[in-house]
Amino acid sequence: MLVLIVLSLVALLLHLFAPPKPPGPIPPPPKPNAFPELLSAAALITGAKPDPNKDDPAERAAYVAANLPALWAVILALSKPCEGPPDMMNITKRRMLAAENAALMEVERLLRHARRAAEESNDWNKALEAAEALLKLSRVAPAHGTFIDHLRANAFERTATDMLGRRTASLSPAHCRQAITALREHDRMRPDYGRLAEWDAYHTRWMHRDLNNFRGTSGIEWKDFIAAHNPFSSYWAEQTKQAEEIVSVLNRQKAVARLLQVSLALRLFELEKGSPAPDLGKLVPQFLPELPTDPFGNTPPHYNLTGTNWVLYSVGPDKVDNRGVPIPWPLPSTGVPSGDIVISNSVALPLRQ
Repeated sequence: MLVLIVLSLVALLLHLFAPPKPPGPIPPPPKPNAFPELLSAAALITGAKPDPNKDDPAERAAYVAANLPALWAVILALSKPCEGPPDMMNITKRRMLAAENAALMEVERLLRHARRAAEESNDWNKALEAAEALLKLSRVAPAHGTFIDHLRANAFERTATDMLGRRTASLSPAHCRQAITALREHDRMRPDYGRLAEWDAYHTRWMHRDLNNFRGTSGIEWKDFIAAHNPFSSYWAEQTKQAEEIVSVLNRQKAVARLLQVSLALRLFELEKGSPAPDLGKLVPQFLPELPTDPFGNTPPHYNLTGTNWVLYSVGPDKVDNRGVPIPWPLPSTGVPSGDIVISNSVALPLRQ
């Protein structure tokens, strides 16, 4: 009996401290890789940052003008294969990457202000250049990362799509085509969210092998540590629920970006044909190679035309067709938000859905 108890304890210890099995190999970054160039460009960013509470165009323009060499270096680096180093399986390395994450945030801030400054001067070439760079930056930030990295990248993407959503009616046909191409390329390179969830769960399990992650003010939080390793506890069910909520957030941004592709094509159609498209099928193949699918419905977006006004929408995370009634903002703190993700050519609707 004593032997069985000892063997059971040994087996339990092996289970608690054995490294988890990764879901697959991490793909290596591209070679050559312009990521070091991007970090060098970030180091060139200097000067006082614009006060977000003031939202002063003159202050923003001065900041961008003072950092033109850094801006050019950033855009040049992002025009090449550019990807952060793999760090999923190395906790120490992830902790050392705080400086790199801070550099990416500096780059995002400069691009965001450059985009706004170009908008305010009606320089749509520069505005689109900055928006495209933001889309590329959002693909650099989470390379081989966890959901946290992808949420940060999601914010970068939202900064770019916000301008395109608000300014579609100001863009020329050439600019519309340029933006559609950038959005399609970005959509093609999105991660597989199912695979991302596997890697995120693996990383969480890897982190739980380190007792320091459960160290509170009074020592090790043994209750949490044991719960994380107990297959019968609710710990991992809660982790799974949280992952599903994050995937919903990422899918909302995917839906916005796909709706923008179609809205830009609708803008193109009206500029070249003189009237709104009677249905989305008329956009293919002249204005779009194919219609993107709604990530929440696996069908093309819904399109309602009334006179010269149209409404384009995704059914949203509740997966219910609410006839174009948008999700209210701010979002509810709990539960699945009810409503559709909507873009219209007649009403300024929020895209932060």
